[in-house]
Amino acid sequence: MLLGQLANVSQGITLSRIQPTNPTMSERFSLFTMKEMNESLGFQISSREEEQFAEVDKQKQNQIVLTAENMVLINLIARKAVVVTNQHVGKVIPSNFAIVEVDTTKLNPYYFAWYFNEHPICQRQLRIATQGSIVSALSIQMLRELKVILPTREQQQRIGRMYQLLIRKKLLITQRQQLEEMIIKQIMLNAIQED
Repeated sequence: MLLGQLANVSQGITLSRIQPTNPTMSERFSLFTMKEMNESLGFQISSREEEQFAEVDKQKQNQIVLTAENMVLINLIARKAVVVTNQHVGKVIPSNFAIVEVDTTKLNPYYFAWYFNEHPICQRQLRIATQGSIVSALSIQMLRELKVILPTREQQQRIGRMYQLLIRKKLLITQRQQLEEMIIKQIMLNAIQED
């Protein structure tokens, strides 16, 4: 089945379109960035990087789509998909992300994220779709036409849950490595201070 039949696929907003002309007529929103995406994929824990914000003209707030739980976001250049968790709800989605609002009666969001990121048939479709382009960015139309293998809902839930657990495991391993590095650095600093 085509993704366009299973979900509403759209693109995030170009930030320059929503910038305020009058600073007093704006509202500040958190921005969903690659930092949040990497956290959602288990590649990094919340880093010390400052959160990024977008100033949005109050009259243009109806043009933005904010992240919602179980929404799938696809980075159009990195070609990775994540499911938005409660931790990242309410952030402005910029134009380098596709928004996939799945019909959960047909498609499990975590199954789709796994399928998009890992399944060899999907990976082949993505390679073919971006072959020959100077910038290998995905298009919204290409995503709508992406063929999705659709097992039963129970199988989708099982695969989706395993994928969630795999991401959680990656995150815990990353946290452990970062803590070990901090301990080792502190031991080395302490050794110098003792001399």
